[in-house]
Amino acid sequence: HEPWDTGLLDAALKCDDDLVRLAVHMLYYTTQRIGDVRDQARWQDLRGSHWTLTPQKTRKTYGEITIPLHSALRSELARHKPTGPMMFNMTVGTLRAKIKAFAKAHGYA
Repeated sequence: HEPWDTGLLDAALKCDDDLVRLAVHMLYYTTQRIGDVRDQARWQDLRGSHWTLTPQKTRKTYGEITIPLHSALRSELARHKPTGPMMFNMTVGTLRAKIKAFAKAHGYA
């Protein structure tokens, strides 16, 4: 994975695509893997000032962790109306493909 430059990151954090914008906010401001964002981001767990989760890859080493929610992420979360218990109702592959398509449309392969 190549890191995004600040231009692409800024574009994604401000884009009109609600799904991409929310996913990029979650990935950027929590520094969690896409699988953890997809599988563990429940609306009820993200409405306060922290997110508590057990990362899949490091659960044996670190167990449960608590991440403070950045003010920009809290603002983004407030823009969305939950449609079910999970934030993302799609597979990790589909979520990843949508983010990759956004990057490709902005000149990144």
